[in-house]
Amino acid sequence: MYHAKQYIVYLFAVIGLVLVAGFFAVKWHWTNVKGVIDLNDREFLNTAANGRVGDGGQNEASSSFAAPELPFSCKLLSLAKYSPRDAKNIIAAYRETGSVNLADRMFTSLAMETATSSPLQGELAACDITGAAPILDAGPSSTSEYAWVNTPDWQVLSAAIIKDAPVISRVSAETGVEPRLIIAQLISEQLRIYNSERELYKSVFEPLKILGSETQFSLGVTGIKEQTAEQVEQNLKTTTSVYYPGPQYEHLLDFSTGDPNVERVDRITDQHDHYYSYLYTALYLKEVMVQWSTAGFDISTRPEILSTLYNLGFSGSHPNAMPHTGGASITINGRDYTFGSLGYEFYYSGELADVFPFSAAPAK
Repeated sequence: MYHAKQYIVYLFAVIGLVLVAGFFAVKWHWTNVKGVIDLNDREFLNTAANGRVGDGGQNEASSSFAAPELPFSCKLLSLAKYSPRDAKNIIAAYRETGSVNLADRMFTSLAMETATSSPLQGELAACDITGAAPILDAGPSSTSEYAWVNTPDWQVLSAAIIKDAPVISRVSAETGVEPRLIIAQLISEQLRIYNSERELYKSVFEPLKILGSETQFSLGVTGIKEQTAEQVEQNLKTTTSVYYPGPQYEHLLDFSTGDPNVERVDRITDQHDHYYSYLYTALYLKEVMVQWSTAGFDISTRPEILSTLYNLGFSGSHPNAMPHTGGASITINGRDYTFGSLGYEFYYSGELADVFPFSAAPAK
């Protein structure tokens, strides 16, 4: 009996040690996943150097669908043969914005996803030389060049996001952050959950078509860390902070109880209302955009950089002229992505653009 009690004491001692170690691991960032620079980082840098959506280019062509350049028409024609779904998305985006610059970004995103051995890659490259007649429409197809689109995960996730469209639009209106930028962070986090917790996804998320939520180191459907959430709140009130977005945002996260620590976790992890998850995410993006803009660098139209920074947190945000794309790795069906590249791919994929269209101007 004595030995049994002794073993029980030892057991609780070990459990206590593990819990304490876990607390300090989170506090001192030992649990943070080491980020990596994306394999396509050079391509992201080249694309940024050649102009950005929003740099006076959203209306550089007529909104009627008449492609102003032969290579543009040729690429659409080639893409429609292999993936009508992606071609339709680019056509829809061009018709909506009249921006060839945006369409080029969408083609760049597709090229990064498409295998270099694919015939499509060769045809897209040849289009820059030969050109072709414009294409007016593309046939029906449910497949995409984006591997993550052709998964059951995406079918569930996209349906769940559409359910949240009203609250995402509300947060966008309150913060001035484009809905597609907010969703880009959600996409990376949700696909990470779906591909790292397959059994939970199959038993809970898939049947109910709901978003996965974390309640330990990262909170809510957008996976924001509690420490990051606290700093977002502080930045709203600290007028001397490099992240301070302005007086109009100061009261967006005010607490209604005397226990902000409990209230913060409760509202971010609320499975029935994702408002605060999206609000904290949008305000984080807003604050780092302010930080970079003050330093002389506009990243409001750089989804790959914003997604990278969202994954790294405030401590990883260092304004500079040539920021790298990367973050934690996410493996989907054997293919490796980073938070930054996945955010970029969603943004320029055109997926869900019928509900969340491309912005006609940079974020405010």
